Amino acid sequence: MDKSASFINRVFNLRSGELVRGLPLFGYYLLVITFYMMARVARDAIFLDSFNREQLPYADMSVAIVAAFILAPYIRAGYKVSLRNLQMGSLLFFALNLVAFWWGFHFHKWTGLAAAFYVWVGVCGILMVGQVWTLANFVWTTREAKRLFAILGSCGIVGGIAGGFLAKWIAERAGTDATLLFMSAFWSSPPS
Repeated sequence: MDKSASFINRVFNLRSGELVRGLPLFGYYLLVITFYMMARVARDAIFLDSFNREQLPYADMSVAIVAAFILAPYIRAGYKVSLRNLQMGSLLFFALNLVAFWWGFHFHKWTGLAAAFYVWVGVCGILMVGQVWTLANFVWTTREAKRLFAILGSCGIVGGIAGGFLAKWIAERAGTDATLLFMSAFWSSPPS
């Protein structure tokens, strides 16, 4: 293990201990992007099942408008609550929302729910990705960030690829709405 760690440190120009401190954050970002990509695949399929593609721009504009109204209270909450509690609480909230959406899609065929889910995924993605980069700013110094942000970004690329493949695999076997339960299980148990 020491030889492989020293090899990785040399290849990525890392200082002693940066790899060990960075691994949880790398894994966290990889999972966030993986499940955000899965959610995007599911939301597009669910939305297009209920609406036509000409309505997608309106849904995207709705994401921007709703995000503007949600981000302000979220930022204010960040001043009052610790970063850890804010992240844990929001991930648990997102997981519960996924279960509620799954229940709505699985047992009821409400058309408006598809639009709400589309907007929810967009806002959720903005918040979750922002949380990772905020956490990275708290964990690493400026010098460390210069070396580690590229690796963190690469984890997001890998997560995007994995999310697409996972969403396809789950949807083919259990249906598109089953991806919501799969994501909920992982979002409700974030790394500590």
